[in-house]
Amino acid sequence: MTNPIAPDSQEADPVKRYKLVVLYNPVEGNDLEFNQWLDHTHVPDLLQVEGVVAAERLRLAFAQTTPPGYTDHQYMTVYDLETDDIQAFHDRLMAGRASRGSSNAVDRSNNSARYFEVIGEKSPEP
Repeated sequence: MTNPIAPDSQEADPVKRYKLVVLYNPVEGNDLEFNQWLDHTHVPDLLQVEGVVAAERLRLAFAQTTPPGYTDHQYMTVYDLETDDIQAFHDRLMAGRASRGSSNAVDRSNNSARYFEVIGEKSPEP
């Protein structure tokens, strides 16, 4: 029987898992509009992007100690990503930004987005 993959063939990079962590705040007094836009527009739009497999939104549970000059982010969205090229994924995501639109309810003065590569499995619950 012939091996369908020749020993000298080049295999594509394996798909890796990443987390895109986005921290942000609503413009003061716009919490309702901010959350509605995220829940009904932005997150569903990003879930249509190739490589985005899930999303989870979180809210800061209580005021916590922060360094001087640091502004707490009240909200966080964690997107689960699967891709063989995180830079190409990021470039596609940024290229589609204008077509997805935005909301004036998002305070753009201090939002932050960072990609993290998953390097270990989740620990099981005890």
